[in-house]
Amino acid sequence: TGLAHPGVRAQLPGLRTPAFMKRALISPARCLSCDPCAIAVNCPMGAIYRESPGDKPWIDLYRCSGCMKCKLFCPHGAVEEIIQPCNGQPKRGW
Repeated sequence: TGLAHPGVRAQLPGLRTPAFMKRALISPARCLSCDPCAIAVNCPMGAIYRESPGDKPWIDLYRCSGCMKCKLFCPHGAVEEIIQPCNGQPKRGW
């Protein structure tokens, strides 16, 4: 089967492995608050926010699709992948 949602790995028929939902999280310790923030500019879901230009960005988990493209764009490796078990159905947030 294909992916039900970019962040969901669907369970294959006959296998007893659980499905998981991926999301991105920015590590404040590794984020250098680049301006412009490469992940904010390139996020296809528009899930990256900043309160003001000097603040560290954060990811809105309700908008994040789990595509993890942000991980590719961050030059400092500040984006971490978090994985949550789910029932394999598309859903946003937790």
